[in-house]
Amino acid sequence: MAEDELQYASVVFKSNKQVRQKAENEEVIYADVKRPEQTTKPAADTTRKDSDSSRQTYQQLAYALGTLCVLLVLAVIVVCVYVTTLFQETEKSQTTQTSLLADNHKLTVLNINLRSDINNLTWACNLLESKLSNMTAEIQILTMDNLELMRLKQNLEKEKENLTEELIRTQSSEVNVSRAQWSIEAYCSEATYWRRCENCQKGWKSHGSSCYVIVNNHELSEWRSWNEAQDDCKRKSSDLVVIESIEEKNFVQEHSWESSKKQGYWIGVRAIAGKWMRVDGSELPPDFLKASPVEGQCVISHSGGWTPVSCDERNRWTCEKKALSI
Repeated sequence: MAEDELQYASVVFKSNKQVRQKAENEEVIYADVKRPEQTTKPAADTTRKDSDSSRQTYQQLAYALGTLCVLLVLAVIVVCVYVTTLFQETEKSQTTQTSLLADNHKLTVLNINLRSDINNLTWACNLLESKLSNMTAEIQILTMDNLELMRLKQNLEKEKENLTEELIRTQSSEVNVSRAQWSIEAYCSEATYWRRCENCQKGWKSHGSSCYVIVNNHELSEWRSWNEAQDDCKRKSSDLVVIESIEEKNFVQEHSWESSKKQGYWIGVRAIAGKWMRVDGSELPPDFLKASPVEGQCVISHSGGWTPVSCDERNRWTCEKKALSI
């Protein structure tokens, strides 16, 4: 009886009233069954079998109820997890929605600003178009003015050319008069009643069809290099003497006073590209000078003949120009 009560207590979950009622019924059944046990032995065996069958039934029922409880607990856990997950998803959705609303607000503000900027740009473009139209009109006016100025410039250039030609004619006449006057004063000596004219100007020696000036500075500081001597001859409207004949060569040597092989008078001959060249651009005949031309050398004339020396040395010099035809 004690084991039966323990079995009932472990599996019954409904109410105390039901437990007491079942216990009373079992006691009645047990009392009824126990009485025949005193009379006959086979009845007791039947009662035990029924009791074992009931016990097994109750055990199966308890196992089923325990399994059902476990399933219910698992179901509650699953539901809790689902609810928790759903809650979290809802929170995330709300957060995302809030973020989207904030982004939407920002985009709305940005759109408004862009529209404002577009309006400003449109206004600026219209203003620029207006200014461009004004500038185009001004350019057209300036173009017309420029064309007019070009016409005036062409007219002024023509007038300038005419005035220049007239000035050149006037200056040419004045130069000719000046040259004529200078020629008269340079080549003609003034006498009491007439002028006597020579084919060479004062201070120049006449020989053949040329005039020669011999620069015979006694001071060594006044001597010059070949290029400096040529420049001085140019200022005298002449060149360093150009020897064209043996007779002219002898004349120059005779007037190379106080000279030697080391010191003499520059003449218009120098070495260029392996040749002896004269200042008029012609090549010196080989018979005039036997020495081989060396770059950087020029020729001096002295009483003993000609000698090539460095063009940088300092010497006296002889200039030559054509004589005046009278």
